Amino acid sequence: MSYVHCTRRRRKGKHLDYAERQELEWLVRENHEAAKSKRKTQKQLAQLLGVSEATLSRELKRGRVVLRDSDWREYVSYSADVAQADYDRKATLKGPGLKIGNDHALAKHIEQKILQEKYSPDAVIMELRAGKYSFKTSICTRTLYNYIDQGSLPI
Repeated sequence: MSYVHCTRRRRKGKHLDYAERQELEWLVRENHEAAKSKRKTQKQLAQLLGVSEATLSRELKRGRVVLRDSDWREYVSYSADVAQADYDRKATLKGPGLKIGNDHALAKHIEQKILQEKYSPDAVIMELRAGKYSFKTSICTRTLYNYIDQGSLPI
């Protein structure tokens, strides 16, 4: 098992990409197959990848899988696919929440006006802006159309 010393340094805050996760998976597999006296520590693996020890530790935790060897003994390893799937899932949770998310009365009012009274989304917003009704949250027409397109409102 031969390694080339890594001289690359990563920018702070830069995430591992899929190719780097695959490289880590290969390093972990090679490390597992090596004799105990020749195994690399997490610190050495982090230096090879050019990442901090904390980054490597979090990444190993993210992609942790339990595998079986040829004798059906379980051992803990790392999977780039599992780590990437976890990263992608968590990335979808980023960003601001729905403005209308905590104002259920407004959501119910909008649904009732559009579905039962056959108002257009723009007409509902114009009626709300006219001051006929008072709700905690105010949204614009574009936001309402975005919620409808996303399926956030069952309309």
